[in-house]
Amino acid sequence: MDPQYAALTLIFTTTFGVAIILMAPLVVFYRRVDEKNPNPVGRLFGIFTPVIANLLPASQSNRDAMRKLLLLAGHYRPTAPIDYFALRAVITITPLLVCWTFAVLTEENFALAFFLVSLALAALGFSITRLLIQFQGSRREDEIRRGLPMFMDTLGLVLSSGATLPIGMVRASDAVDRGYPKLAREIRLVVAHAEDRKSTRLNSSHR
Repeated sequence: MDPQYAALTLIFTTTFGVAIILMAPLVVFYRRVDEKNPNPVGRLFGIFTPVIANLLPASQSNRDAMRKLLLLAGHYRPTAPIDYFALRAVITITPLLVCWTFAVLTEENFALAFFLVSLALAALGFSITRLLIQFQGSRREDEIRRGLPMFMDTLGLVLSSGATLPIGMVRASDAVDRGYPKLAREIRLVVAHAEDRKSTRLNSSHR
């Protein structure tokens, strides 16, 4: 191997090792935070998820916008935003590391090709995750819009038979579940939230 490439390989390996060592205290910190949480929610990469997500910094406005897109796509888990940013970081950084490793181990002509390929794959990985979420959100919105007329007709029939509004919404959602499962899920969530608020008011009034 050419001494120049050997030196580059050594620099790359050393830099990567130092980065892993610097990340270790962060992993310990997030492990302690998880241990204090009595009901921890599973993350995509476990305790490493916050560390991986922060490898590609994002502004607060970008995080807020992404949180809205995830909600529109139906990702309601509280860990959905941090899982998204962690997955985006992995898909973006992995091609860079792999291609750059091959670049420093090959001849100069191939090294340039690997470098260009790494940039293209990293840009694709960085953007494709957001595009997929936007696509999911648009499809989900379209399905809910198309299912609403059928849901309203079914709800009217159920209410005319003497059922209460919450029971009617549940029965109507069951009726449209086969054709419009995303709409049925949203209706069930609305009913569940309404029941939770009702029980919270009753509990507070009894105190």
